[in-house]
Amino acid sequence: MNVLLVHPSALRYAEPYLRLEPLGLECVAQALCRDGHSVHLLDLQVSTHWQLRKELNGFRPEAVGLSLNHLANVPEVIELAKLVKRRLPDAFVFIEGQAASLIADDIQTHGDSAVDSVVIGEAEAAVPALLAAPSNPCKVVRAAPIADISRVRPARDLTRRRKRYFIGDLTPCASIEISRGRRLASAEVVANELLDIQEPNVFIVDDVSFAFTDHVMAVAEEIELRRLRQRYAVATRADIVLTNEEVFDRWVDIGLSSLFFRLASLEDEPRALTNRALEIAKRFNLSSTIDLAVDPSWDHADFARAREWASTVPATVHLTVTTPAPGDPRITSTDYRLYDGRHAVMATRLSLADFYDELVSSQTVIQRQQMGWRAVFASRSAYNAPRRLADHRRPATYSLRRSVEHKRSEWRDVSFERHQQTYQPGQRQTV
Repeated sequence: MNVLLVHPSALRYAEPYLRLEPLGLECVAQALCRDGHSVHLLDLQVSTHWQLRKELNGFRPEAVGLSLNHLANVPEVIELAKLVKRRLPDAFVFIEGQAASLIADDIQTHGDSAVDSVVIGEAEAAVPALLAAPSNPCKVVRAAPIADISRVRPARDLTRRRKRYFIGDLTPCASIEISRGRRLASAEVVANELLDIQEPNVFIVDDVSFAFTDHVMAVAEEIELRRLRQRYAVATRADIVLTNEEVFDRWVDIGLSSLFFRLASLEDEPRALTNRALEIAKRFNLSSTIDLAVDPSWDHADFARAREWASTVPATVHLTVTTPAPGDPRITSTDYRLYDGRHAVMATRLSLADFYDELVSSQTVIQRQQMGWRAVFASRSAYNAPRRLADHRRPATYSLRRSVEHKRSEWRDVSFERHQQTYQPGQRQTV
C-alpha cells in the first residue's frame, strides 16, 4: 500500500527558536516499512502545501497519516484531511499524535467524515494493524504501549531537507529518543543509531533526560567505544543536574553542549534550584536555555521581577505562557490556534493588551541583554504584541469543546472586547 505521512507546519511564534525533525512520524514510517508498505514522508515545517498537492497527485497514496502534536495545529490538520478527501475520496485518512490523543472525539466531529480514524497513544504499534484492515476501521483506536522501544526506531532516510532542523544555535540538528517514561532503549541500539546520523548536533527528546543514571552512563560508554563526535543537547530538570553531577561530567567528555530547563514559576524554591543547576552547567561550560512559564495572573511587578532575574542568570531565557490541558475549568478561550504557549487562554490580571505589551517587551529586553540586537531583529515576527492581540479577533472555524464535566456557569464566552475593560482589584479579566 502507498502511504503518505504528513507533519503540519511549524508553530508561528516558536519557529525562531526551534524546528525539530518529526521523530514520532519517522517511527510510524519505519513500522509501516517493516510491514511492506511503500511510505513517503512530507514535513510541512520545511516543505510547502504545493508540494503536498504534488505528492497526492503523483504518489496517489491509498492511506494518508497526519501528525498532530500541538492543539494549535488542529485547524490546519483538519483542513489537510479534507483536502486529501477532496482529491482522493477513497484514501484512508488517519490522525495520530499527542494532541490527537487528548481530543480524539472532537477531531472526528471537526473532520465531518474526512477523518477515518484517530489513534490514541503510540501510533507505531497501532497503525500497521489499522492499515491491514482499512475497510472497516474503528473511529478511535487505542494503541497499547510498546514494551521494547529499542524495536521502534525512526526512518530518517524518508525525511527531506534535514539541514533545516535546529534548536537554539544547534543547526543542523537531528533528534533521538533514548527513553520513553520508564522504558529504556538499548544502549547499543542508541549508539548505533547515532552512528548513522549525519548531522553534527543531536537533541535528546526524552521527557526528562538523564533521569536513569545507569542507563545514560551505559549509552555514554557505547558512544565512546564508537568514537562518535557529535554535540548533544538535552531537556532536563534542575534537581537531576544537582543529584547526578557525575553523569553530566561524563557526558561533557563525549560532546554534551547544551541544557534546556523549564521553570514553572519564579517562587523562591524552584528559582533557587534552577540557579544552582545553572552554576553547575556554567562550571562545565554548557550552554543553558530556560523556558520561564508566565502565568496569566502576572502583573507589571511580576514581569519586572522576571526581567531582573533573567539579567542575572548565565542562560538564555524564553517566556512562554502557561496553557492548561483541554477540560480545565480556567480556560476562557476556545480557539485552537491560541494553544501554542504564546497566547493567554486563561483570565489575565492585566488587560490583554497590557499583558502582551509586557510579555513582548520583557522578552525583547531579555533577548537584547543576552544575545544583542541582531537576535531581536531576526526574531522580530515573534516579538509583536499587536499581532498577538489581533490573533484573538480572528474568526475561529474550529473551537475547543467546553468540557461537559463543568457547569456552564463556570465557563465564560470568548469576547475580545472584555479585554478592554479596566482591571479592578479582585477582578479577573477573561480571554
